Amino acid sequence: MSNEVAEAVQSPLDWALSRSGISKEALFKAVKVQCFGAVADKIEPFHLDTYFDFARRMNLNPLMPGQMYGFPTKNGQIQIILGPDGLYSVLRNNPDVKIWKTKPNYDNGGNLISATAYIYTRSCEEPFEYTALLSEWRMSSSPVWGQKPTHMLEYRALKQCARYVIGNGLLPDREEAKMVS
Repeated sequence: MSNEVAEAVQSPLDWALSRSGISKEALFKAVKVQCFGAVADKIEPFHLDTYFDFARRMNLNPLMPGQMYGFPTKNGQIQIILGPDGLYSVLRNNPDVKIWKTKPNYDNGGNLISATAYIYTRSCEEPFEYTALLSEWRMSSSPVWGQKPTHMLEYRALKQCARYVIGNGLLPDREEAKMVS
């Protein structure tokens, strides 16, 4: 049986266990603490199956903080959020993606107004492009947006641009998770 076929018939948990090389209990504890944070006590084994399945489909390491996070929803499900490191991994592992870049845009007074992301692929002559407007994306309730608005807006632009390139709807973000939950 090929590795791809073996991986396809493995449960998400078995896949994660085979990648991590640690016990089930240690894996659950590590993922809950590192990737679920303050909501770790609300996470059930079926949530972890969803989390591991997402990691497998996106070829991410479920033990690495920054790759992906999970949040329980009001209806008892889990919303997986792709973190910055996960997005960079997804782009880096996509054979069609050559390079990406972001650029903050400022008004005449030097105030950040938007950020534009460009993703260059082998299959298109022109780059994919997305401009995220600060007025549309800023989350005033988020301390990170207050401390690092340029970083957050560039990441937002890159993530939305990546959705054009990848096109599979698997790039949810924290703001969308709040709308769903």
